[in-house]
Amino acid sequence: MTSVSPSSALWGAQLTITGTNFGATQGTGKVEFPSPAGANGFVVDTWTDTSITGRVAFPANGAVSVVTTGGTASTSFTTMEPYAPSAAVDVTAPVQEIVLSTGDVAGLFADYQLASEPTLAAFSGSAMGAFPLADLIDSQDPTAPIVGQVVESDAHAPEVLATKPDGTVGAFTISGTSVVDTAVATASGPIAGNVVAAGRDATGLYAWIETETGIELAREGTPWTAGSVLSTTYTPIAGTVDSDGTLWIVESQPGPDGTTAYVSVETLASGSDGFGAAEQADPMAYAGDIVAATIQVASDNKQAVVTATASGNGTPIAIAARARSTTGTWAAAPALTGIVQYVFFDATLGAVINDTTSSKTTSLVPDATMAGGAQVIPVWPAQTVSVAMDGSGAAHPIVQNGSVVYALTPAP
Repeated sequence: MTSVSPSSALWGAQLTITGTNFGATQGTGKVEFPSPAGANGFVVDTWTDTSITGRVAFPANGAVSVVTTGGTASTSFTTMEPYAPSAAVDVTAPVQEIVLSTGDVAGLFADYQLASEPTLAAFSGSAMGAFPLADLIDSQDPTAPIVGQVVESDAHAPEVLATKPDGTVGAFTISGTSVVDTAVATASGPIAGNVVAAGRDATGLYAWIETETGIELAREGTPWTAGSVLSTTYTPIAGTVDSDGTLWIVESQPGPDGTTAYVSVETLASGSDGFGAAEQADPMAYAGDIVAATIQVASDNKQAVVTATASGNGTPIAIAARARSTTGTWAAAPALTGIVQYVFFDATLGAVINDTTSSKTTSLVPDATMAGGAQVIPVWPAQTVSVAMDGSGAAHPIVQNGSVVYALTPAP
């Protein structure tokens, strides 16, 4: 090898490697980077005896080598990293992700590649790794969706609060290389119900749990404590807690004919003993019930975006996202081709989008009303599957490359 041009570049950049005796054709020859990328870190476009061209593939970094039957030659190369990748984790199907106060990214995933079970993934930190949650598998319905939240424990480590197949709530924490399942229980016994939302305040960790009689606030402790049971107007589907401690609930509001449903949202202010009036987020009634949803709230605690799915009486119906303005009115969220996830950048609604054509780009859109301002995330050919936001409002994309997933941290 006599040169590699350019000598530094982003993932996805075209490189030209020059030298002698590469071989007239590629044959078994390869271009590789150090582990873990290896030969997967370079996609060859052309190969001659004196020149090789191709693209740098995520997560290649370090020296580049040409390997042939005649030997190996290497030269230095610097991968420019506007986002630093975590270690690879064998998980797929993200449910929820968070950035801990430590800066570490963690997530709850629906599938662990090696065991096909729900998994808590820690992408960095002392607890880094994949931790299957076998106790969440319903033997009668192994594909049932996970009802739970990933939160930050008092030890500043990832923790999952989730509803188990028997209906009780468990707290799943990491201990060494395994997961400890502790019952979420008050002095009178285990709490049964669906975990709708969770958060932290000056008192510590808490969860909003939908029980048979209503929704109640449970606070972590030994034992846990539970507050008064409150009633929602309609059936809760999903929820979140904003920075003021207000609980936002997405609900399935029955239509007038009994065979349809509306997407509605209700809020419960911190310290209040009753929900406010339900807001119909979508004027259209959909066949069946609203069976799945997500909700995100902006830093102004007024704007929100909701995505939902209706049962469609057997054929699921994906409902176009709805956005709430500062005045409390709802409208269609900006339509974006290749949308992966809407996300608020402070008080501005943005998104993550993928281009799934041969270009395989993935981008952050800091303002969903101006998609032309998309900022490409240079991780070709990986694609974003979700994103977690940290306390400063910076995005940490979660990208999938083949059968593994990485969390990206913006470079300082």
